[in-house]
Amino acid sequence: MKRLLLSLFALPLLGCPTEPTETLDPTLDAIQAEVFGKSCHFSTCHGGEGAQSGLRLDNKQDAYDTLINIDAVDASLVRVVPGDADGSLLYVTLLDSVEDVDLMPKSADGLDQYKIDAIKQWIDDGAQF
Repeated sequence: MKRLLLSLFALPLLGCPTEPTETLDPTLDAIQAEVFGKSCHFSTCHGGEGAQSGLRLDNKQDAYDTLINIDAVDASLVRVVPGDADGSLLYVTLLDSVEDVDLMPKSADGLDQYKIDAIKQWIDDGAQF
């Protein structure tokens, strides 16, 4: 009888995930710290004066200034269209869905989905500073 009772109490625990799902706050501060600051602003990519395509992601102000409503050099899309992630080059390059534009970031196998989701949400929410 004890085993049966213990089994009944343990059943709900079996369906619970052991690790919480990772999330990222969909704000420029969080994205700067967890994505741009860790994956994109290397000296050979998007950091400093020699940033590729003039896209600087080494600090929040430069990231905002070089992303929002700026035509992309290497695609027919705007880098970030506030309110429209699907029409924003930043978002679609993270999905590897633009011909002739490499998947970003180049130094990795792509970002974790929760980071991409946060960027999409930030853009769709209006890409606020």
